[in-house]
Formats: sequence, structure tokens, C-alpha cells
Amino acid sequence: MKPRSDSKLKTLPAQKQEQLYALLRANSYKAALPLVQKTFGVVTSEASLSQFYSWYPLSRRLEQAKSFADQLKESLAKNPALNLDAEKLSTVAQVAFEAQAVQEQDSALFMGLRKLRQKDADLALQAKNQDLRLRQYEEKISAARASLEKAASKGGLSKETRELIEQQLALL
Repeated sequence: MKPRSDSKLKTLPAQKQEQLYALLRANSYKAALPLVQKTFGVVTSEASLSQFYSWYPLSRRLEQAKSFADQLKESLAKNPALNLDAEKLSTVAQVAFEAQAVQEQDSALFMGLRKLRQKDADLALQAKNQDLRLRQYEEKISAARASLEKAASKGGLSKETRELIEQQLALL
């Protein structure tokens, strides 16, 4: 949930974001506009202030949950008896992350985390399929090379060998 680089409010330093959020909690968006320009040097709109006000709490919670997950991964990695590789460590941390969202009864956070997990699973499946296609391609290349070597060992390309090579190349 990284903010766009052109988002003036969401790319403020963390301390200023916290100050801005406090300012918005105490004032209407209309009243906050000149204060934001004076305090932070940012010319913005009421709509942008509203968007920031909605975004900020969730972004902080996600950051805290990520920090928790990272600490959990680090702690688990220090325990060699568990024999967890990086992928398993990430999975455990993600489950803990989701459990925290459930405990806090935050359905938006939970759904966001589930979508991230699904996206990770989709990416892993795509990588697996790409590896499979690569192996199949390499096998076809190997078969074509074997056909060429067979032709060379017989002293040239017969009509039969040429047809075999063309068949192999057609499969590529």
C-alpha cells in the first residue's frame, strides 16, 4: 500500500503525517486547508485531506503489523530447531499478521491481507508454470540437437533426417 510519489500528503515524513492527522482530527477539512499550507507548506484540497484522513490509520496499522511480522520472522529464523526456510517463515508471519487483524476485528485489514496472500500464491503459480514451459522448451531444443548430431554421425542429412529435424523445429 505504498503511496503514489506525487501524493504530497502521503509522502510527508512520518512525524509530519502524524501531526497532520492530529490536525485533521481537531478541525474540519475546510478549516484545515490554510493550516496545512502554513504548517506543512503543502497546497492541497479538501478531497485530498479527506483521502489522507481515511488512509492514515490503516497505513499505520499495516506498518505496525508488518513490523510485528518481521520481528516474528526474525525470532523464528533464530531458532534452527524449527528448520524453516524463508518461504515458510514468510507464511508463518503472514498467518500471524492475519490473526492479529482477526483479533482486532478489522475486516478491511483482514481482507487486504488475504488478497495479498492470494496475489503471492498467484505469482508463485505463474513462476511454476514459467519454469515448466522453460523445461519443455529446453527438452525440445535438446531433441532438435540430438537429431542434428544423429544426422552428422551418419555423414549428412538424408530426407528422413531432414524431415525429423523439421518436425522437431515445428514443435518449438
